[in-house]
Amino acid sequence: MNRKYKCESWSLNDIAHAMKGKDSEDRKIIIPIFQRGRRWDKNKRDKFIESLLLGYPVGTLLFAEKADKTYSVVDGLQRSSTVCEYILNPTLRENLKDIEKPVLDKCRQTFFPENENITINNAINVAILDFIAQHKTFDEIEAGDIVDALYEKMCGTNENNYRTITKQLKDILKPWYTEYKQEFESIKQTEIPVVVYTDNYEYLNDIFRRINKQGEQLTDYEIFAAVWDLKQYPISDSEIIEAVIRKYDILALDNYTIEEYDSNKIRQQKKLTAFEFLFGFGKTIIKKYNFLNLEKQKNDDEVTEIGFELVDACINNAKNIENLADTIRVRNINLNQLNRRINEAIEFVNATLAPICTFRGNSRGKIKYLHPKYLILALIAFTFREMYNIEDLSDKRPDWEGKKEKIRKNLLSHYIFGIVRNEWHDGGIGKMYSSVKDRAFAEELEKNQWESLLNGYFENRLFNRQTKKFKTPENADKLLLNCIYIDIFTVLDNCSSVYFDIEHLATKKHMESLISRTNCTKGLPVTHIANLCYLPAGINRQKKDKTIYEDVAITMPIGEIEKKYSFTKMQDFDFIYLPYEKGDSMVLEEEYIKYLKNRFEKQKEKIYHSLRIEE
Repeated sequence: MNRKYKCESWSLNDIAHAMKGKDSEDRKIIIPIFQRGRRWDKNKRDKFIESLLLGYPVGTLLFAEKADKTYSVVDGLQRSSTVCEYILNPTLRENLKDIEKPVLDKCRQTFFPENENITINNAINVAILDFIAQHKTFDEIEAGDIVDALYEKMCGTNENNYRTITKQLKDILKPWYTEYKQEFESIKQTEIPVVVYTDNYEYLNDIFRRINKQGEQLTDYEIFAAVWDLKQYPISDSEIIEAVIRKYDILALDNYTIEEYDSNKIRQQKKLTAFEFLFGFGKTIIKKYNFLNLEKQKNDDEVTEIGFELVDACINNAKNIENLADTIRVRNINLNQLNRRINEAIEFVNATLAPICTFRGNSRGKIKYLHPKYLILALIAFTFREMYNIEDLSDKRPDWEGKKEKIRKNLLSHYIFGIVRNEWHDGGIGKMYSSVKDRAFAEELEKNQWESLLNGYFENRLFNRQTKKFKTPENADKLLLNCIYIDIFTVLDNCSSVYFDIEHLATKKHMESLISRTNCTKGLPVTHIANLCYLPAGINRQKKDKTIYEDVAITMPIGEIEKKYSFTKMQDFDFIYLPYEKGDSMVLEEEYIKYLKNRFEKQKEKIYHSLRIEE
């Protein structure tokens, strides 16, 4: 067998210096541009250093040998960078391990012979390590320096017993500090196995894939970065380019050398690989469009999957993210046109959903969007395909202008329908592709479909019962409330400084009391959509636990509240004041559900009016 590698041993000290400059043998380690950024948190770094201290094996590093004693990290970036930061910054506070308890006990007893309060140990530990952390290397510090700093911290300028205490402390801390430094020096000289790949550099992508595909350490996207081809495409969007530069700068700013990376060159040439474009595209759209920022905040060097997923949904009929780079190359897709056209589709969907999504009642501060990711991506990908033919992105389809208003109405209807029906609860990536491929959103939803949906939702929410500590409204509840009020609130309402609360008309306090009085052990659906409304925050908070009819100091005419917010009459709440006794839970339930049904019929009419749903 013709081996394409050789086995070597490198000291940790050489690895550290080679990563930030050159080691004792003039070797230099660089990071391939496909490598993910540093991913280990402090706990993982500490565990790795602990393994080194214990003399445990820590695995093999894989370098690829290039010209002029330069080596590229193929596998082991997290370990290599951890070694580098530890070796070159040994006195960094987070790199210092805590002092052993026996040493701290002796120090405490020296200061306070009769005091057994071991919390003092922590103060001593912090004082010593904080002092060491003020210096760049262990060699700058003698044990006597530590003793003086500790005495000053614990006793201030008090000279009493200074000589006695500092002599005892020196006897305790000198052996500890000597061993501490020796331990660090032994780690520096520790050698670990390094496999050095010596064959054709173009096979590294395949090696990287084979090493990492079987494990869970790398995400699919981090593997794509390594194995996709490096063909570059001209990119005119400067925000995408800057997002890619920020990715590489995360490592470059730490003085690591990124292979063939030059931020100025990228800015001047404005060329990116398919992976880089998709990476930057994802970062850009979630920054530009708030309604797409649906995932946990990612670091600048972490992939935002939504960019890859959206492009794949726009140009493929089934999930094919792994081969997106090949698709782009083979079909000769103009990435600048693709970027502009998808942005047009995003803006169309955003404008369509904005009246519901950004409705004033939705949030007081940052808008909290209520949709699952794959529903919104499906709507955008569908719109993109209705607007453009992927084979020719130069002009919109000839029939677009004639059908776009119908599509706008259908998008809003399917958006609300899908959330209320909870069709996308399981992630929905497969449903996203099938919905786009089958043009499901082109179908106009009939009133009988809405009637079935809303009646089913009403019945389903009747099972959401509590006796107290009532649950907060569901996302679907909030979305339906937005639909109900969107045509009622004026532009002035939605743009004013007035905030709106979601209020329980039959208040939680009233209902909790009735549930307790009638011994209704199974509870009632107090947070049912039919018991919810929007109320101006000032009115809602003033009335507290009263209904709108009980607050004699209410600042708005009750007729206006009934017309604009509650859609009720005073007699609707007669059930609250019936002379219930213990055991009347069935009567209470019957009266309350009758109230819910009556009010829900009024809510449905508001929904139909807002969505222009007709017979």
